[in-house]
Order: sequence, then structure tokens, then C-alpha cells
Amino acid sequence: MGSVDGIEAKTVAVLHDVVEDTHVSLETLSFLFPDLIVRAVDAISKREGELNRAYWERVKANPLALEVKLADIAHNTSPGRVAARIEARHEAKKTAMVEKAHAGE
Repeated sequence: MGSVDGIEAKTVAVLHDVVEDTHVSLETLSFLFPDLIVRAVDAISKREGELNRAYWERVKANPLALEVKLADIAHNTSPGRVAARIEARHEAKKTAMVEKAHAGE
């Protein structure tokens, strides 16, 4: 969210995760937010079983959704974030190995 400018883009950045990760629907959002926001959230939110091509065509067709998606990709692939994910996986593997070793004692 920090890598987008403007209240509309920041709102879409937050709300697309809400729609994807909770039971909040686009219909519910339509009662609370302007149509511009709801359309962008709809465009950027992945749908179960959807092909990537269809997803990207929908995102590209909505300038606000595209702005947020490009910022999201940049954030998710930043060197610091990638390094943190690698470190977390490494720590998880070490923990699993220690637990396995202790279980065999």
C-alpha cells in the first residue's frame, strides 16, 4: 500500500486483500465505497479457477487496478522482501530438522 499514491489507489490496495481473504463481498463494498473503487477492487481481485490471461486482461482494462497491481508486484519482489522470505524458509527448515532430531531421541 505504501508504494501507491492517492487515496483511491491506497483504498483499492487494502480492499482487494479484504475481498480475497475474507467473506466481505464486492456487493458489501458497493454500499460503502464509490463505484470507481469497487470496479478497481473487482478488477484486481483474483477469482477461483480463473486463468491468468483472463485475470491480467481484466486488470489491464482498469487503470486504477493496474496501478495497484504493478505496485504490489514491485513490493512483493523487492530485494529486502525476497531476502526475508528466503530467511524465513531457511529458519523453518532448521526448526523442522531440530524437531525431527529431538523426536528420534
